[in-house]
Amino acid sequence: MHRILVVLLPAAVCGAPLHAANFSHPYAMNSWTYPAWGCDMLDQAGITASRVFIPWWECEQTDVIPPATNYLWTMVKNMIPNCLTNAHRLGHKVHLAIYDSPSWARSNSSVMLSYPPAKYAEFITGLLEFCERTAPGVVDSVDFGNEDITWTSRMEKDPSWYYQHILRAGHAAVKAFNPDIKVLTGSLWGAVSAHQLDEMYQLGLGPYFDRINLHYYVQGMGPAEDPSYTGDVWHYPTNIRYLKYIAEQNGDPEKLVWNTEYAWKIAVTEPEKSGYYRQILDYSRRSGFVDMCAMYPGLSEDYPSGHDLAALIYCNDQSTPTIIIQTTAYFMYRTYTPQHPTWNPALRETLPVIPGASTHVAMANPGFENTIGSEWTGATRDTAQRHSGAASGRASNNGAIVSQYYDAESARLYEVLAWIKIDASNPSNFYISLYNLYASGPNNTGVQWWGPPHYDSVVDTRHYPGTWRRLRYLCLVPADKNRIALRFEGHGTGTFWIDDVQIRALNMPEPTIIIRPDVRITAPAAGA
Repeated sequence: MHRILVVLLPAAVCGAPLHAANFSHPYAMNSWTYPAWGCDMLDQAGITASRVFIPWWECEQTDVIPPATNYLWTMVKNMIPNCLTNAHRLGHKVHLAIYDSPSWARSNSSVMLSYPPAKYAEFITGLLEFCERTAPGVVDSVDFGNEDITWTSRMEKDPSWYYQHILRAGHAAVKAFNPDIKVLTGSLWGAVSAHQLDEMYQLGLGPYFDRINLHYYVQGMGPAEDPSYTGDVWHYPTNIRYLKYIAEQNGDPEKLVWNTEYAWKIAVTEPEKSGYYRQILDYSRRSGFVDMCAMYPGLSEDYPSGHDLAALIYCNDQSTPTIIIQTTAYFMYRTYTPQHPTWNPALRETLPVIPGASTHVAMANPGFENTIGSEWTGATRDTAQRHSGAASGRASNNGAIVSQYYDAESARLYEVLAWIKIDASNPSNFYISLYNLYASGPNNTGVQWWGPPHYDSVVDTRHYPGTWRRLRYLCLVPADKNRIALRFEGHGTGTFWIDDVQIRALNMPEPTIIIRPDVRITAPAAGA
């Protein structure tokens, strides 16, 4: 039997309160258009927060030197001012999602994150000043990068090279302007990107963000597009719990999770889309540690041929619409939000996560302490470099270090952990691929290769403490397999070492829910 620990703490003395007694403004949406009539309709559906995109490259097309303020805030059909003014009129909150960078700011034109962090902080300050002039008090958070750390180069995805400096500078700018405004990192693309969260903690970045920022996109993935599908690592309850678990494992149990984007638009009916949106709301609300969900998008124009099928509202033109369609999902929100106007973390329920294995995999010679035998191939035992103990396993260039096969439990969750050191004279031209090899025993037949998605950023580790970086990812053994091996594969020119390799049964305990009352929030509604 699991116990749920609920702790009530006084409000924080300074900075953004970590938790409210009840989570207010849990319903949000993203959009590229904010006409007054559309904002009113979304308000009627209980959606009281908006996440607006801030394209830095469009807003600052040439370098703006303070005290000049000639930023181009009216880009994208006046999207930013419209969002702010309507939020202020309706008493809503606004979340700012800054993305991309102007080419003039980059030291390398092909590297999006190669701009000076001080210039980024300067832009953030200018943005917040504009928001405060336009709509005082509506900004609730700033997201540094949106999906920049998901879709850029390998070195940009590894926060040790660029992003750690951007996050520190951006955090300082936001908190200097208003310590109550929350800071978010760029989005994590599901639990398969949880390694980026773990890497940020390794770099000491935990104090520099206030929420864990999830984007959840499973559309078009077959059975896995259903958030409740337990046959894949994209299972939504497992995703949110694993992100929270990573924070707990790094000594940060109070950190909450935001799902700032989710959508279904590929080969789904309107009722199916509505049902998936409701699942996201239900699982998040019941978790006790997700306090905001922002679907994507709230409103889409260009109906009937160019609209976004994930939207709650379709129209043919945002300015002078002659067609407005409120979808099944829109009416689901209208029914759902009055039933749960705020979310009470004290009423959390146990999440139905994918079950973990009953025991850890007992790997042979996981730290290369002994002479290497059949338990590893492709590795040279190296006593000069090690994360712990007396040795590590070394390979170079396009070499691969591969473990022997071990028994594993079918359809059960594991977590792979290892430490890696990478040395490359040209860091952009050497990286490591990670693979699980699944098979059926006892002769290891029907080998199936699986690489953790969004984990192509294992590059030179010189900027990590002690030059060693922890690798970490969850994995689900296929239902028709019962054997597992690990493969660490080099690409390019360089040397890498691995040490302290583990395949652990992943059984995540019930989270500790720590509630910090927020004096800005009114008393909970009756029955909330």
